[in-house]
Amino acid sequence: MKLRQRLATGLLLALACLLPISALADSAEAIADDAIVQMDRMATALLTVKDKESAEKAVTELMAIAGDLKKIAARAKTAATPTPEEKAKVLAKMQAKSLEIKNRLGQAKEQLAKAGLEAAAVLGKGMMEFGRAMQEVGQAFEAADK
Repeated sequence: MKLRQRLATGLLLALACLLPISALADSAEAIADDAIVQMDRMATALLTVKDKESAEKAVTELMAIAGDLKKIAARAKTAATPTPEEKAKVLAKMQAKSLEIKNRLGQAKEQLAKAGLEAAAVLGKGMMEFGRAMQEVGQAFEAADK
């Protein structure tokens, strides 16, 4: 009996760790936090580019990030409209984090210059695909904001 109880407790703890907190309460702040995580992932992926092979891996990661951002945008459409105070808090948080991410993207740009033409070509094509996906995400967030 104790073994079953331990297994059940362990399973519940594992599931709790796997479920994102935002899945439990979809507030504007939770959605923004999840979007920030994805933007941070984007910067991290770009910082891994050192050659053609790593550029291909980064593009794969970017497309996964785009898919996750689409899911976040869909959540934004169904979330409750934030109060003006909540909106201001979220915007302040996003602006602060975007400065950090912008700095990391600058580092990635410098690194890409050293990665060579093949890497730049692969990443350039991938970024065009990522950009198209981001337009879709932007439209979804704008629709949610109305």
